Amino acid sequence: MLIRLLLMRERNYRPASEPTEAPPTDEPMPTTDPEPTPAKPKKLKVKADLKPKKLSMIKAALQVLQERKVAMTCPELIDVMATEGLWVSPGGKTPASTLYAAIGQSIKDEGKASAFRKSERGKFEAKIVAKE
Repeated sequence: MLIRLLLMRERNYRPASEPTEAPPTDEPMPTTDPEPTPAKPKKLKVKADLKPKKLSMIKAALQVLQERKVAMTCPELIDVMATEGLWVSPGGKTPASTLYAAIGQSIKDEGKASAFRKSERGKFEAKIVAKE
């Protein structure tokens, strides 16, 4: 018991008989809201000039093949896409090789469901006709 009293004294212990808080007053205590006030709604950003989304290389090639309805090589497709403004190479050295690989991968992955068909060596044609 004596040790307990000494420890309480060291810690500046106040006995429960002394009031630790201020005596209650007649003024109401300010209350805090459990729910925070709603923040201002965020404004939606709307761009004034909406640009049409650029076509990917493979989608532009499919569009060219569907319009022309003729089997074409990849360098021919790249030239037509560039002249019509559908797709322009972003500075790659071999866009025709990239297109060839992408079309070949599409045929390999999708099989008969692919939109492309290899008509002869190095030439591709669109399998699905564009809807009008």
